Amino acid sequence: MHHKEKSFTIVVLSTAESKIRKFKISYNLLRFIFICLGIILIFISVIVSNLVILRTHLNNKIVELDRLKEKITYKEIELANLQSKSEEIKVKAKILEDYLSQ
Repeated sequence: MHHKEKSFTIVVLSTAESKIRKFKISYNLLRFIFICLGIILIFISVIVSNLVILRTHLNNKIVELDRLKEKITYKEIELANLQSKSEEIKVKAKILEDYLSQ
């Protein structure tokens, strides 16, 4: 049994003087092109969504690092205050020792 392949015909006419051109594209080729375009669109959408998720994740990490820097700065200030208080206590203790030794 002879099976005729179905095809889609495109007729191209560029100018009135030129001859008509016909392009026959088989339905199987059209299906293949459609499937490839679908796969490419899915691939692109997955990559874009992964990039958006990654960007959000990185922004969250940057904010977390900024908070940690602020905590470190606060602890450094706290440590400097404690050192100055310690020096004050040492000076007062020295004065008290000198007073009691007299």
